[in-house]
Amino acid sequence: MKILFVVGQFPKLSETFILNQITGLIDQGHQVDILAEKPTFQENAHEDVHKYNLIDRTYYYDFPNSKKYKLEILFKATLKYPIKVLQMLNFRKFGKEVFSLRQIMVLEAMQNKQLNYDVIHCHFGPNGILAAILKDLNLLKGKISTTFHGYDMTTYLKDRGDNVYDFLFKSGDAFLPISNFWAEKLKSLGCESSKISVHPMGVSLEKFKAVKPAGNSKIKLLSVARLVEKKGIQFSIEAVCRLIEQGYDVEYNIVGDGPLKPSLNTQIGNLNDKIKFLGWKTQEETVKLIEESDIFLVPSVTSENGDMEGIPVVLMEAMAMQKPVISTYHSGIPELITSNSDGLLVPEKDVDALYDELENLIKDSNRSEDIGIAARKTIQSKHDINMLNIKLIDSFKGLYN
Repeated sequence: MKILFVVGQFPKLSETFILNQITGLIDQGHQVDILAEKPTFQENAHEDVHKYNLIDRTYYYDFPNSKKYKLEILFKATLKYPIKVLQMLNFRKFGKEVFSLRQIMVLEAMQNKQLNYDVIHCHFGPNGILAAILKDLNLLKGKISTTFHGYDMTTYLKDRGDNVYDFLFKSGDAFLPISNFWAEKLKSLGCESSKISVHPMGVSLEKFKAVKPAGNSKIKLLSVARLVEKKGIQFSIEAVCRLIEQGYDVEYNIVGDGPLKPSLNTQIGNLNDKIKFLGWKTQEETVKLIEESDIFLVPSVTSENGDMEGIPVVLMEAMAMQKPVISTYHSGIPELITSNSDGLLVPEKDVDALYDELENLIKDSNRSEDIGIAARKTIQSKHDINMLNIKLIDSFKGLYN
């Protein structure tokens, strides 16, 4: 099949789930191209970006933060394609997303050319809207499939309104929420049930191999997260600080970056030799860190503005490597983890419960190992990316039946 992925910025270190889908479909023999926003700064890309020459497969458009620059592009595009621009700004038809001017940026980058595909697969709802607008105006051709993850069902709706997806629901062909939790949300927004099919994210069992317990003399804890409120890192830090106060020899490494880093640094205080921020790492570097860790923490919470997770793929990566994970009863995470079986779940923001589960795992290495083994089995049976990519292609083919 000939498939176009419509995504946000690409490549992006924190979105390995998109990269894994793209490379998996290429491995199956499908032609895959990408339509993406040009990154605002250059990250150290994962090895697969280079291995598969994905930059050469990508159509880039500028999406600047500067309103002045956006208006300049709008002016230029209006001079070149006045009728098309007028059609693209049809708020009554397409909804509030037209005010982002993203579709104008794509029009200018594509020079009014049509791209033809069997399937246009979009990650995150706003990119689905973008694809639907471009298809309506004959800039894209193909069936539209949209995966919903988390923010696109929470803060985005709060900003744009619950009817923002009305045009996409009418014109889109398939909607693939990553969990039953988000499937129910789609239905409540008016999406036809017949178009909805839950398609979870997955991980490569070849890349994330089972490893034996690290057996460190010092217990190594690990989180991988963007440092924003919904990741809940301030609560895991508080729990780890208590462990240190109680005399436990632990080291807590946090991979990632974000706006909360200064406040989290302040929270750590003089414990920065035991709680460390490592910045963003490539997938290959992250695998090594998971391998060396004893316990993996994902203390997700609902943020004050209502922002929520989907099901963090990094949880699946740690579980695939047979690591005991501790997370929260949040969004679709309980659909991945059965607490006290293949992982541990605590209530959101409950530092006492988080501390207790950490302490119990540290004291009981046999329980820790058993949970890790069960975790690997869960990923093998439900979240193997190769299996899921075959199902994804089957769902694409079904759009033509």
